[in-house]
Amino acid sequence: MKKLRFAVAMILAVTLFVSVFAFPIDVSAEGGEPIVRMWLCETGIMPKYYAGHAFLYFENLTDHTVTVGKYQLPAGEGVSLSSHAVNAPKGIGVYYNVESAHHIDADLYAASADLDAEQLEVVNRKITSTNHWDPIFNCVWYAVIVWNAGPGKRVSFCWLPIFVRLQLTSCGAKLYPFRMFDPGMDRIYIQTEL
Repeated sequence: MKKLRFAVAMILAVTLFVSVFAFPIDVSAEGGEPIVRMWLCETGIMPKYYAGHAFLYFENLTDHTVTVGKYQLPAGEGVSLSSHAVNAPKGIGVYYNVESAHHIDADLYAASADLDAEQLEVVNRKITSTNHWDPIFNCVWYAVIVWNAGPGKRVSFCWLPIFVRLQLTSCGAKLYPFRMFDPGMDRIYIQTEL
């Protein structure tokens, strides 16, 4: 039992060290006309998410429908995206619009990057390459691997949402009221349905 506690303590210590000292790396690339704004968001501790929650939010910047992952995003709308086990209405997996439907006026830590068509294509491949959640490969892992597929500051995988917040604040992100498009509860989808 002592060895197990020591191993868990070491994992948490290394994770904290990496999260605090591995400052995000800026890999911004010149791109074409932005068509989507991608946000990496962290909620902090909330009643539904006892350890916090990390997710992505995409805004359509065009006057036509664009594809985000497997979701058809109409002009002027947004879609949230994350892997879920807690509060997952249709089982464990990647969901579209759960956060949008539940956190319309939430206070979030967030950073954004604009994507052109080619960059969105790369991000879409990452979005659709997994439909998984477990205690290690959780909402943070999913949000970070998708975020890192796009341009902008790289974030280290850090297991707990609070460590995403530390990295976001090192990029200048602050807690502010984040307004998401409200798709309604009838537009929540698990990726395997689309």
